[in-house]
Amino acid sequence: MSINRSSDPTGPGSPPTEQVSGSVVPPGGMAGDQMQTNRPAGMNPGDEVPADAPGAGENICRVCQGSGRVEGGACSACGGTGKVIEAVSGGP
Repeated sequence: MSINRSSDPTGPGSPPTEQVSGSVVPPGGMAGDQMQTNRPAGMNPGDEVPADAPGAGENICRVCQGSGRVEGGACSACGGTGKVIEAVSGGP
């Protein structure tokens, strides 16, 4: 996988973007942060892998910092649980 960094052609001083496999990642984002739309049942948008996948583990949601709430409502990344499932060492 190659990562190309280039300046935004819209104007000087614009922050660089990362391009990974044809996807543009906004500044401050990470290549693995793209949300998938075809998720198995029971997965929240912030989950990287299903909970029963080899090498899966719980982590604190980075969006709500584990509270499960954002701006008075349930966090859309973790579904209000405050936890996300991520691939850990040895995972997919």
